[in-house]
Amino acid sequence: QFFVPFLSPGDVAMHSWDVPHGVRVKEGHSRVSIVVWVKPEEDVERGTTRWYVEDARSGDPDASYRLGLESEEHENKAQAIEHHLNAAKHGQVFAMRRLHPLIKESGDPRIAKQWLEKAAGAGSAEAQVE
Repeated sequence: QFFVPFLSPGDVAMHSWDVPHGVRVKEGHSRVSIVVWVKPEEDVERGTTRWYVEDARSGDPDASYRLGLESEEHENKAQAIEHHLNAAKHGQVFAMRRLHPLIKESGDPRIAKQWLEKAAGAGSAEAQVE
């Protein structure tokens, strides 16, 4: 764990999408979150994130994971499994966790359970309690 010391009014913290985080607010203090998502207009209109495609082809497991989520949103389960498998095989824990329900619904439950166990072993709290 790492605690960001907010010492003055207006102090801020920024992090990437993949940082598991929680917030503890002291008594008498308040928290305000501002979330900013930036995407090219074409991707917003299409519901895509095209920059991840080249990154995934180059072996970036986080890009493969994001493409898997995008495929899930578009209800393309086969493509989602393919992207998540690519990411999971390269150690992407969130992808390992996502494979469990996807494969369990449409494939071999034993393989689904193996991915859930791998995710739990790699530190996924969600997988550990499932």
